[in-house]
Amino acid sequence: MELTRDQILSMKAGRDMDRLVEEHVFCWIAWQEQHGVHLMVTFQKPGEPEPYKRFQDWKSQMDRFSIIPFSEIDIMKRAVYGDKNFSTIVSETWKVEQLAIQKFGVSYAYALASVIGGTVIKDTDGLDDFVTRYSGNLLGMLHATPEQRCKAALLAALNL
Repeated sequence: MELTRDQILSMKAGRDMDRLVEEHVFCWIAWQEQHGVHLMVTFQKPGEPEPYKRFQDWKSQMDRFSIIPFSEIDIMKRAVYGDKNFSTIVSETWKVEQLAIQKFGVSYAYALASVIGGTVIKDTDGLDDFVTRYSGNLLGMLHATPEQRCKAALLAALNL
């Protein structure tokens, strides 16, 4: 499913938004592990080895692991380890913002201003236009909520 700008802006803070941030901003990979009759989900972060490689006999453990789409993660069917509360806990949100600034630069700032101000602007509008239109909202950007910062990071990541 391809996300739209309106879908992201209408989302509420919570698990669904956090999972989108994990997938699109942090680029985590969700792995399902069959552990007896139980299903578990763990996340592989960029640069980390596959989760089955944590075991000494990792070649024999590979069969228990498979990549699962984020859309299929259901906490009623699987135990999930490693989820973060990016859209509700400020200390976690700072990690999102740091990465968004590093990866997306000014596109993240434009996205945050548009989430707060409600007007879409792009890199092509130029910095002068940005400052002119959003000078009243710059203070608002400093006080943006975790939800708004996560929405902006998603918009920047998906180039919406």
